[in-house]
Amino acid sequence: MKFTKLTQISEKSREILLRYPMVLVSALLASVAMCAYAVTDIGATAPPFVFLRFTIVAALGISLFFATHLLEQRLKIHYLSIFPAIFLVGFYFLLPDKQSEFTEVYAYVLIPVFLLSHLLVSFIGYIFKNKQSNFWYFNKSLFINAVLIAIFTAVMTGGMLLAVVAVDQLFDLHLNDNYYSCTLFSMLFFGSASIFLLFGAEGLEKLESDREYPQVLKFFVQYILIPLLLLYAVILFAYVCRILLRWELPRGWVSYLVMIYCTVGIFATLLVHPLRGRSEKSWVNLFSKIFFYTVLPLLVLLYVAIFTRILEYGYTEPRYFLLASAVWVTVVTVYNLAWKDANSKFVPISLFCIGIFALATPLLNAFAVAKRSQLHQLEIIIKTEKVLNGSKINFKKTISGRTANDIADKYAFLSMRGKAYQLRKYLDPETQKLFDKKIEAGDYYGVNPLIRDRFVNTINPEEPNKIDSRYTTFRSTTVETDISSYDYLFKVYHARPNTFAFAGNTMELKLAEFESETPLELTFNGKNVDVKNDFKRLFQPSIKGAEVQLDIMEVVKIVDNYELRIMLGSVLRRNDGASRYSFLVNEEPVIILVRKLQNR
Repeated sequence: MKFTKLTQISEKSREILLRYPMVLVSALLASVAMCAYAVTDIGATAPPFVFLRFTIVAALGISLFFATHLLEQRLKIHYLSIFPAIFLVGFYFLLPDKQSEFTEVYAYVLIPVFLLSHLLVSFIGYIFKNKQSNFWYFNKSLFINAVLIAIFTAVMTGGMLLAVVAVDQLFDLHLNDNYYSCTLFSMLFFGSASIFLLFGAEGLEKLESDREYPQVLKFFVQYILIPLLLLYAVILFAYVCRILLRWELPRGWVSYLVMIYCTVGIFATLLVHPLRGRSEKSWVNLFSKIFFYTVLPLLVLLYVAIFTRILEYGYTEPRYFLLASAVWVTVVTVYNLAWKDANSKFVPISLFCIGIFALATPLLNAFAVAKRSQLHQLEIIIKTEKVLNGSKINFKKTISGRTANDIADKYAFLSMRGKAYQLRKYLDPETQKLFDKKIEAGDYYGVNPLIRDRFVNTINPEEPNKIDSRYTTFRSTTVETDISSYDYLFKVYHARPNTFAFAGNTMELKLAEFESETPLELTFNGKNVDVKNDFKRLFQPSIKGAEVQLDIMEVVKIVDNYELRIMLGSVLRRNDGASRYSFLVNEEPVIILVRKLQNR
């Protein structure tokens, strides 16, 4: 009898291995790849980005292969896994080769793709089966299992990490931090996936056969979720009354509140679907009947808020996805009001279709529309504000700070999206060279300050005769430097691990991402090196002007037996009032030259 539990666990493990093999393979590969990425995050260079790319693709494969295995169980056929495998290989090559090119643009790809892969799980087993009750109970089982898995995984991960700490401390092993990282990633990917599959080891038919409506879910929906939705409805309708009385345009962020109310409300109607029509659930019945009628006036508010922003600033990916979501809410609302016996499968399937349209439709997808829109907006700004001198931007022209910011924002936005060639034509030769260096280095986040700082005469629109003197840009005039007497040269970038190992020493230089009193933090062999005063002496408050050229823009420190020479190209200084200043290193890379001193 004492081996009964072990036998059951062994049988369950064998069952999930046979029923969901590719899910386990994907989870294992994601764990291994992420561990490899963490373990190689040492030394003078960043870890190979290939590991992170592989982790993303393998993690996506968990949900895609799970959906495929469900479809195989429904259709009673095998080898459908070849299709998601082909997709994942193609998706891998869609991701950038270099980490510097892994910009925010890819977030607008990855987040929707992962959401769509989970949506696929919710309905793929019911495309060819119309029984609505099975669809609901299957998704109920998935929802409850997902909540349980989150709790179990958190407890098991904490327990495993504590076990590693205990072994490390009790046996004086002095384990590397990589052991903790690998334990964490193994539990997050392979551990959580394995536990989730154990809950559904008996397959699709078992997941849809549990016909009990959980009391906890019933209590949550009836007494927490629906009352909160009604509270939000009251707030939003009060806001509608306010803007009608004042006859003003809605604030932009109200669109997100409306979307939250509509989306959560739609899924709440799905959660209470089995409770409809029961006399003892009058509260639920009332909500189910009135919800979609409450959505109709809010949709008007939603579209006004969305198009107010789009007409003024153009399309971006978030605005495109917000508009696509609004279209989805409209379609679902009309469908539920027009059909008395609306099928609950319509909700995830319609959202999946709109998501595919937004991501993959040629010329009309979110990325193509955003690029065309922002390029058009840039052309309007530079022509309307008359900043062109011939065909080039006149950076010495007096313009508002807002216009300069808008142009810089558009340049950064479009550079990240592969439109650098179209942008170069508006730049003078000197600015073109600086711009090209940013693009070649993959420093897309440095494009904004580069373009913004080129405008040397910006004014505050509220005080048109007052030049904005809060900002001063310092630029180095040094073109060449003799490095023959130095032993090492290192390059430092924003948002990268800038830890360098040499001759048994470890040096790290952190660059502040935003304006800071001390934008440099230097550590040598675990000890902090004070560079604050040296840095500030370079940019004395007595030096003023929109742009200042300096012969020397470097900090030299003697640490142990080494001379560390930190060379800067461009620094932005902001006057924060009185004698307070903050700085931003806005040109990369920062160069560090290192040499060992003799007779010390």
